[in-house]
Amino acid sequence: MKSIKFINLRKECKIKFDNLLKIANELGIDIDAPCGGREACGKCRIVVLSGQECLSPIKDSEIKFLSKDEIEYGYRLSCCVNIVKEGEIVLEIPAESLLGIQRILIKGLEPAIKLKPEVNKIFLRIKKPDLKDLRAHTERIAETLREKGIKVNKFSYTVLLNLPEVVKNSNWEITLAIKNEEVIALEAYDEADKLFGIAFDIGTTKIVGYLVNLKDGNNLASYSLINPQISKGGDVITRISYAMKDKDKLEEMHQLLISAINEIVGKLCKKARLKREDILDMVVVGNTAMHHFFFNISPIPVGLSPYTAVVGREIEVKAKDLRIEINPEAYIYSPPNVAGFVGADAIADILASEIYKKDELSLLVDIGTNVEIICGNKDGLQACSTPAGPALEGAEITFGMRAVRGAIERVWINPEDMSVKYKVIGNEKVKGICGSGIISAISEMLKVGLIDNTGKINYENNRIKKVNNEYALVIAYKDETSIGKDVLITQQDIRKIQLAKAAVYTGITLSLRHLGLNFSDIKSMYVAGSFGNYIDPLSAKIIGMYPDIPLQNIKLLGNAAGTGARLLLKSSELKKEVKEIIKKTKYFLLGHEESFQKEFIDSLYLPHKDLDLFPTIKRLTLLSG
Repeated sequence: MKSIKFINLRKECKIKFDNLLKIANELGIDIDAPCGGREACGKCRIVVLSGQECLSPIKDSEIKFLSKDEIEYGYRLSCCVNIVKEGEIVLEIPAESLLGIQRILIKGLEPAIKLKPEVNKIFLRIKKPDLKDLRAHTERIAETLREKGIKVNKFSYTVLLNLPEVVKNSNWEITLAIKNEEVIALEAYDEADKLFGIAFDIGTTKIVGYLVNLKDGNNLASYSLINPQISKGGDVITRISYAMKDKDKLEEMHQLLISAINEIVGKLCKKARLKREDILDMVVVGNTAMHHFFFNISPIPVGLSPYTAVVGREIEVKAKDLRIEINPEAYIYSPPNVAGFVGADAIADILASEIYKKDELSLLVDIGTNVEIICGNKDGLQACSTPAGPALEGAEITFGMRAVRGAIERVWINPEDMSVKYKVIGNEKVKGICGSGIISAISEMLKVGLIDNTGKINYENNRIKKVNNEYALVIAYKDETSIGKDVLITQQDIRKIQLAKAAVYTGITLSLRHLGLNFSDIKSMYVAGSFGNYIDPLSAKIIGMYPDIPLQNIKLLGNAAGTGARLLLKSSELKKEVKEIIKKTKYFLLGHEESFQKEFIDSLYLPHKDLDLFPTIKRLTLLSG
């Protein structure tokens, strides 16, 4: 039999003349490919054990990422390899190439609000029709509701179809679900105490769902999945480029989200022992691209200059219109997008942090694949964004990986002998290093003098080795790892983190400048997002990613976008506040600012060109206690 075998995963299929990464995805093998198969990241490694003659020749893009020894051993990049000949092909997927289960931050701090959901249930006993009262069923129900001070203008089609049988079987004792003066659901007898909604935060990397009891405001259950669009690209621009190919690609990207969300709905209902039809309200937030993909609206304008959103106002559609498997007549609401790169999730962040209510100046930074920066108070908010996420999340780092088991997340370097200690997610053998670990490591290297303020490695140390003509720090020796080789931080890795941290710092600097303010005016800094929650704030200050404000004034919000989505489920009043937030929020395109280039270059220094290195580190360390 002529076949392709992934021997360590026990997966097999018949020969297909197709791309190897695509074949693996079709078999359900989650190979990490942050660039979406564009031959730009070097992460989708496979090992060819036999059948090399059936594969396309090695490409220059593979030579760029693979060492001579690795190529001789049989390493290839799956995105570069096509099947060109029939035969027996046996492959192995190295541990570092498997996506794994990412550590996803689900919870977030939730401010107290008055519970007032937009959907409500009411139990009614209806007077039966007789020869003296020939009113239609709908008018009979509407009159009973009017007597209770409740106005309805519409009955959903699903309710109309079920109405005759339900009233007959329940002896005219019924429960109605009402939203926007529309009866959207009908049940027999008294079910008024069962009222549930669901909220979703659709991130570039992850999707998180929350099941909420709308009678008491309790969060019943949560569940998360890796965003399946990640197989098409690790960032929004790559995914938008994929969708540009033809209309079928947009539909494919939309369906990937819908399938994942329906899977989460099923998991949450199983956890809470509910039927899908019991969910009567839904809120969705996400960045502008994810928002558009979810609603099947073309995100192409977001990816092309001048980078505008198609939709900049709230959307409310029925679940049945998007084939979301909750009550088909339930409404799905999303707050407005601020701009092309500041989406509805930023509005959710603002709600969760409540910076729009405060007198004091606050800074809100949501660090994910994209970084949203919002600065201001009750008088006005300034917003911008920067694409710093890929490097910070490990996608562009030599041994970088997502925050999964086996990833180093914190590093400590002894200044006496330069020995390295580290903390690994899951307490397993080392596979690589995730974003929070990289920032921690660079901070430690700066503190002990292994790098200078330009980021250049001081190579006069036994912990430093030369690899492929560049210097690198050994974080974990090969006998400490599960991948059989040293885990390093190279000079190039440091440069990429410098670019990312400079983008964040520049965004904060220019946001303040738009407001005519300085760093000293910031009273509180709120850090949101899964990645942001795991960064050590002191390390981020030492490398110059965060501004120099007291550590006690830096507050971690957790998944603020998810929190804001839940708040919108629980309080109809917040939708009015969203309209006010949009009015007072101004957006600017960071890269088009006149002073961007100078500020960015100055911010490349560690911690900054205008700060003396060692006095700053000493002061920050002393202040941290």
